[in-house]
Amino acid sequence: MASPILVTPPAVSPVTLAEAKAALDISYSEKDVEIQGLIDGVTAWLDGWNGTLGGRCLCEQTWREEFEAFSNCMRLELLPIISATITYKDSAGQDQTVEAANYVIREDEKGAYVEFVSGFSAPTMSSEVARPLSIQYVAGYEADSDVLPLPKNIKSAILLLVRMLFDNPSGAVIGATVDSLPFGPKALLMSAVRMRV
Repeated sequence: MASPILVTPPAVSPVTLAEAKAALDISYSEKDVEIQGLIDGVTAWLDGWNGTLGGRCLCEQTWREEFEAFSNCMRLELLPIISATITYKDSAGQDQTVEAANYVIREDEKGAYVEFVSGFSAPTMSSEVARPLSIQYVAGYEADSDVLPLPKNIKSAILLLVRMLFDNPSGAVIGATVDSLPFGPKALLMSAVRMRV
């Protein structure tokens, strides 16, 4: 398996400008660009494949992972998974889609994975393509959703980090990890950090 490929980045932010301004107790608009930049920077630091939360997606985004062969437990690198589509190149080099009834998305302590149903028989794939099997999936917490909302601890930590950086712009440390944060945001984020295995 190769590293995940970002297909479609998030269209929304986990924290709005209005929420950040309310947390900062700011009603004027002169600092809007700066505040939005802080939101974007903190989000980029936490989010996605390279984020410090270990592959947790904060807002809906689409990723693709490519594999050499089918297996009964196909691990996906990002969480949480909303939906997935599995395609492959057949022996003639044509794109084919695995019917959704043939697999389920599950999650355990190691993360998300695709599990094929009993009786599923892996099709013959192209030998001309290095990784003929592809899983494209939507991952992230759903905006304005009661089903899969962004956890409150993550949202609170983002707002707290924006506040800290707004009050002390020179306080950012290159290469910082969640473990190196001050107690407040660290306490909020530690339960959200995924340990990759």
